[in-house]
Amino acid sequence: AAVVFGVSRTQLHEWLARYRVEGAAGLVPRSRRPLSSPAVTAAAVEDEIVRLHKDRNGRWGAKKIRAVLAGQGVAVPAVSTVHQILHRRGLIAARAGRQVRDPGRRFARQFSNDLWQIDGTQHRLVNGSAFWVVDVLDDCSRFLLAAVVGPSLTGALGWQALRAATASSGLPRQLLSDNGVTFTGRSLGIEVFFERQVHAAGIEFLHGRARHPQTQGKIEREHRTQNDWIADHRPHSLAEAQHVLDAYRTDYNTTRPHEALAQRTPAEVHQRGTPAILPPMDVAPADAYPAGAIMRQVSSDGTFRYHNVKLRLEPRWADLPVGLIRDHARLKIYYGHANIVTLIVGDIPHPKR
Repeated sequence: AAVVFGVSRTQLHEWLARYRVEGAAGLVPRSRRPLSSPAVTAAAVEDEIVRLHKDRNGRWGAKKIRAVLAGQGVAVPAVSTVHQILHRRGLIAARAGRQVRDPGRRFARQFSNDLWQIDGTQHRLVNGSAFWVVDVLDDCSRFLLAAVVGPSLTGALGWQALRAATASSGLPRQLLSDNGVTFTGRSLGIEVFFERQVHAAGIEFLHGRARHPQTQGKIEREHRTQNDWIADHRPHSLAEAQHVLDAYRTDYNTTRPHEALAQRTPAEVHQRGTPAILPPMDVAPADAYPAGAIMRQVSSDGTFRYHNVKLRLEPRWADLPVGLIRDHARLKIYYGHANIVTLIVGDIPHPKR
């Protein structure tokens, strides 16, 4: 019979044994599934994997989810298994073929507080109004030292952020920024008050190459994460925006694993220094204004008064003292000896002081 039906003698005797015990019911095909599956992920762990993915609006992948659960003491499977679970639950697409990216040239300081990065980024309130955030990030640990909200990107806001950072973590040896006039006057051939304050604090001030944001890559990457957070927690006012950023900074530092830190959080790596309280902003000009210039203080919204008329400059000049020189219908605006802009004021009377 085994030869006629093309099966092994072992299989034939197994069927005969079942028939003698169970009758015809014993010949019904049986499941090949093992009685136990020790490698199968527990349902509760799968549910937690799904919950974390959904709580982060799908932005956390298998690596971060596994790192968070492992940090909570949960027995979690391999990253590939976490990915398979998310795919099986219909939350992500199947894994594509492995792609090897060119990491480019990377650098990271060996110690906390050896180098900080500072930069500003813009967001919008629920009503569409823009606001700015100045961030200060530790290069070694990626610890977000400060995230300060303001209506415009000014040197005063940058200094406020740096003061907040030093008050909790001490002074850095070096500070890195881009070449924006908020932080440096290199492009104008002058020294703006933010960099004067940095130098007065004994901090070495560095700047990235022009049109090369990769130098500030760590803080630029942090801005992407911040953008996602703001999109999920859009504030209604500046005051609420600061609360949203405070919550974000706590989450970024203590909850979100960082791939560059071997899936540790920045708080696990960062070593605080001795707190230092820096003085308030000194906005005195670094060099002399033209003789006869009338002085005005630009307000936080970038405007100043000229014979009871409100004139507007770019927001980057907010909180700066400027000198005014009248030339017929033109009004030349100076910061120190640099003519930053010329406005057409027509027949508006020129004030005496």
